[in-house]
Amino acid sequence: MKKVRQTALWFFMTCKRLCRKYSFLVILLMIPILLPLANMAMQGESGVLKIALSYEEEENPGAQAVVEKLKSEKSVLLYTVYETPEKAQEAVENGQADGAWVFAENFSEAVRAHAERRRSAPLVTVLERESTVPLGLAREKLYGAVYPQISYAIYENFVQKSFSADAAEKAEKYYLDTAHSRSVIQTEKLHESKSAAETNYLTAPLRGLLSVLILLISLASALYYLEDDCLGRYDQLPRPKRILSAIGICTAGTLMAGVAVFLALFVSGIHTSFWREAAAMALYVPAAAGFGVAVAMLFKSTVRFGACIPFIIIGSIALSPIFFHVKTLPLLRVLLPTTYYLKAIHDIRYLLYMVIYIVCVFGFAVCISACKSKMRKSL
Repeated sequence: MKKVRQTALWFFMTCKRLCRKYSFLVILLMIPILLPLANMAMQGESGVLKIALSYEEEENPGAQAVVEKLKSEKSVLLYTVYETPEKAQEAVENGQADGAWVFAENFSEAVRAHAERRRSAPLVTVLERESTVPLGLAREKLYGAVYPQISYAIYENFVQKSFSADAAEKAEKYYLDTAHSRSVIQTEKLHESKSAAETNYLTAPLRGLLSVLILLISLASALYYLEDDCLGRYDQLPRPKRILSAIGICTAGTLMAGVAVFLALFVSGIHTSFWREAAAMALYVPAAAGFGVAVAMLFKSTVRFGACIPFIIIGSIALSPIFFHVKTLPLLRVLLPTTYYLKAIHDIRYLLYMVIYIVCVFGFAVCISACKSKMRKSL
């Protein structure tokens, strides 16, 4: 019982000592700062791409109907209407918009001319500085908005050519009567609560960024351990046992960050079930701490270790499923604890994988520490 009290007291003092380091507090305070910024982004006008819209003539009811359809749909695209095509092009050139869609003059007549194969000029001119995947996907929204007018024009042209005049007059009524507004595609979200499903798309990467922040705090804690070790503050301990100090300080820092992130996820509504979130975070904290300890055991110099931290963080953001699901460099992805945590939220098997990861990463750290101790003894 006495050893338990001593361990608890030592752990508390370690947490207190970490909180006295300004750099650690700055990183820890990024968690409550990141959450309000994400909520502000949700409430304001924001999107992945900015699209400039314009007409080749001012009075253009057909094109205006397409623009209204685009603007009325909930989308990750932000649309801004410009008075002239020249201003829309200037917005793209100046970086105020990612692309511009300029609708042809007398758009409705142009659509009918296309349906009757009397016109080869484009209905919409797309202006872009560069060709990117998001802009290519954005054009699909444009196709979907223009298609209904082209579809009806082709249908109307077919009826006029194939049937009597009376049938042609009834074509529009029949077309509208048989049309339905129900979606032919059903979207279902698996393993998500209602609050998570209704979350704004901008907060989707927030969980991943917060998990990387926990990893950063683990690495920072490991850096503080190396700094203390270089200053001789652990000289009273046998070298094989110094790894316990590294584990303690990394776990203390990671635990404080993990609790803060866990609360932040529920406050922001980016969560699944309570028990799944708790299980994933309970395993991610030692996994991230073990990663920090293992990396620290590979270095003697705080300068070299500190220089590697930015590369580890950038690699974690790039290779973990935060913004994209990357399939390249699988050997590097399995070394990052963020990969297991983010996938464990939706796949319970990764909880088991995290247990295996924790055993392996701490085992690796202990082996490296033992090898370093033997090498020093031999010298």
